[in-house]
Amino acid sequence: MDRIRAAAVQFQHFPGDKRQNLQLVTEFVRKAAAQGVRLITFPECCLSGYWHLRKLSLAELEGLAEPIPDGECAQELLRLASKHNI
Repeated sequence: MDRIRAAAVQFQHFPGDKRQNLQLVTEFVRKAAAQGVRLITFPECCLSGYWHLRKLSLAELEGLAEPIPDGECAQELLRLASKHNI
């Protein structure tokens, strides 16, 4: 039977700071890959944050949105996945 090592991550996000949150995700991916993890999961909205979203205007929400798969964050996640085979 083939096995795959998986990890689930929960972390305190920085509300609205996709760049900082992406740095945290990058560090978790790097550490997980070093431990042989090949599947890693993160919470929904972990890059934008989520508790503050209900207080944002439509324009502010649209400012956080990105196209998939061509958005900056999606492209970085794809690069991380490829680099670490995860």
